[in-house]
Amino acid sequence: MKASTAKILLLVALVVGLPGVATAASDFKTQTMDLNIDDIAVIGVSAATVPTMTITAPAAGNEGDNPQDASDSSTKIEYTSVVLTTETRTITAEITTDNVPPGTQLTLIAESVPAGCGSAAVEQILSTTVAKAIITGIGSCATGGSGSGPTLTYSFEVTDVTSLVAGSDTEPVITLTITEGS
Repeated sequence: MKASTAKILLLVALVVGLPGVATAASDFKTQTMDLNIDDIAVIGVSAATVPTMTITAPAAGNEGDNPQDASDSSTKIEYTSVVLTTETRTITAEITTDNVPPGTQLTLIAESVPAGCGSAAVEQILSTTVAKAIITGIGSCATGGSGSGPTLTYSFEVTDVTSLVAGSDTEPVITLTITEGS
């Protein structure tokens, strides 16, 4: 009896199991991918309006002092950088068109540089002859768009009150450049 029960169970297992074995066939193919990452260096600025700064009279009670300097922090700089692990980038600023009125200077400092997106350099006096580093040590990073990058603070300062001319109005163009690091 035991032998016949075993034969019946074996027969049932074969009948039930064979269709499963027959449908278990499969096939597959492979595909090789070629994935690349470009060297990326892009930069932009966002400001609601053109920054306007005006040297004004000393505050009341301070007559005799130099005229008051002006500053503007309405501009954000946004950038994306992708470099080799051994490289960094630098952002420089330079006056490329026009200049500042006589007896004044224009300074610039980058503030609130996001972690991993470089380091702010010291405040720079902008000139028409030499590009000055404002952010250094930039590796692979993205500051984000829509005004989320570091703040650019410009200061319009009196250096020689005797050289000031009332009504002087210049429109210097500041060129910001992202370059291979230094």
